Amino acid sequence: MIAHLEVLIEIYKIVFIEVVKKIDPDDMFFRLTI
Repeated sequence: MIAHLEVLIEIYKIVFIEVVKKIDPDDMFFRLTI
């Protein structure tokens, strides 16, 4: 169960990084400040 959770976390990290790369820095900052 814990190992499965760790795998999901790793996948989410990869997806998050890919999404961040596609987002304009200013737009990302704007989203984070909300």
